[in-house]
Amino acid sequence: MELSVHRDGSLLCPINDIEGTIEDMRINAIDGCCHCDIRVTDEQGCTAIVQASGTIESDCFCSTFQRHSCVPQICSIDDDLVVARTYVDGRETVSELIRSLGEIADSVSLHRLTVAGEDGRDTVTFDLSKLTSKQREALELAVSRGYYDTDRSVDLATMADELDISKSALSQRLRVAQSKLVEDLFSE
Repeated sequence: MELSVHRDGSLLCPINDIEGTIEDMRINAIDGCCHCDIRVTDEQGCTAIVQASGTIESDCFCSTFQRHSCVPQICSIDDDLVVARTYVDGRETVSELIRSLGEIADSVSLHRLTVAGEDGRDTVTFDLSKLTSKQREALELAVSRGYYDTDRSVDLATMADELDISKSALSQRLRVAQSKLVEDLFSE
């Protein structure tokens, strides 16, 4: 899955001051310290390996990924936005990770979700850019609150209240969003 995490104010991260485009990054977080090897391309197109280290803070995105047995691949970072990719082992992990990131960030947006078949070979990618901002907001809330979990922990009315819309409006947004995403299943 690919997601972005936004937080007002500077992120406390050893790679926060990296200049250029992050092409690749390896993260090793052990005993409260984060060590990063980063392949960076500058404005002239020159590539260099930069090493950065820092103390892992309580609001560290990478440690949040790790608590859910996920390894983040940081695609880009600036003062208040991190775009990352990771593999997850199931729908509940997606919900839990988004919920945990939401506790330390101002917003979390899921951009792309690729689902592998049981054998790990057949994949389907769901492109969330097809959704309107309201459909995306409704779907992200439903996923983060566990609406699609087997032991559903929230109902439609509660989520509708959170969004300050009617239960019917939320149901329609979710239905249309689901329809757009299901098209990805059968488009190939």
